[in-house]
Amino acid sequence: MQSNPERFLTSERLGFVVWEEKLRPWARRLYGCDDVTRLIGGPFSQEQIDQRFAQEIAHQERWGVQYWPMVLRETNSFVGCCGLHPYQPERSAYELGFHLLPEFWGQGLGTEAASAVIQHAFTTLEVKVLVSGHHPNNERSGALLQKLGFDFTHDAFYEATGLRHPMYILFPQDWRRTAVSVGSAQ
Repeated sequence: MQSNPERFLTSERLGFVVWEEKLRPWARRLYGCDDVTRLIGGPFSQEQIDQRFAQEIAHQERWGVQYWPMVLRETNSFVGCCGLHPYQPERSAYELGFHLLPEFWGQGLGTEAASAVIQHAFTTLEVKVLVSGHHPNNERSGALLQKLGFDFTHDAFYEATGLRHPMYILFPQDWRRTAVSVGSAQ
């Protein structure tokens, strides 16, 4: 399915949109993919996918953030999602996350997407701190977070997998120092 929702944020190759009902098939495709969900607690049932979709919409309505769907600017093909979830919103602390469909792995899109969202978080939303984590077996995500300037803080129990996941933190001043070497969003 291809749709043409309005983009509120772009990077060199990606356009970010907001989840809305007409994009539910995208959420089902992404979170119904075992390769995407195996390290985040999946596989997910249709009911779990729909709950996650509803949660994303609720986060946008309440906090102005979500794991936003992304499309390739050139073809409008759905790529996955990248964005923010409330972590400690009363302290302006948000969690960065991203999930890409397997056919888009290994193309640098995760770095590009996360860089765009980080820039948006610190410059537009004026977030004070970002946190992120990854499955302990997903070394690529850990390397990406460190490339983006995140520093390891601790291992935290993640109920969905029953494992302790490495957690990282990024402050605006640390991002500014590393943003030039990673690239920035338009």
